[in-house]
Amino acid sequence: MTKDIIIREAKFEDIKYMTEINVRTWQYAFKGLIDQDYLDNLNIEERTKKWEELYLKRSPKTRYLVAEQDNKIVGFCNVGPDSDDNTGRVYSIYMDTQFMDKGIGTELLIKGLENLRGIGFKDAVVWTLANSSRSRNFYEKNGWISDGKMETITRDKISYDVIRYKKSLRS
Repeated sequence: MTKDIIIREAKFEDIKYMTEINVRTWQYAFKGLIDQDYLDNLNIEERTKKWEELYLKRSPKTRYLVAEQDNKIVGFCNVGPDSDDNTGRVYSIYMDTQFMDKGIGTELLIKGLENLRGIGFKDAVVWTLANSSRSRNFYEKNGWISDGKMETITRDKISYDVIRYKKSLRS
């Protein structure tokens, strides 16, 4: 594991920091890929409320994990059941922009997949921005394979395409 990084289950108090990372990551990693006005106007307070609701309503099979360095949250991942409840899903994985490309995201992903395997899932999926070579390369480097299924997501009057990747969790 990367030096001095602790990966642990997230607590409710962590959500504000997780949301800040989520917003900064979207603004950095999706610049030029998603409407810039939308990215510039992402509201941390509004998103924090949404993340808090999701956290409080989560399924018993959903896990929120954070990566900490020097008692500061530098990234997070959340995993749980996909819509069919037979497949695991990586809902999100975000790193503070200063901690990208240091292997921490990979460590979070590995822990998230271990959690899914421990719950009993044999396979996992993740949806990622279709035109983000950075995101797609991250998953491909970690053994995920695109099955070519795509969807268009519309959120707050903007639309973007996502593509699904799959990975076996069988040993």
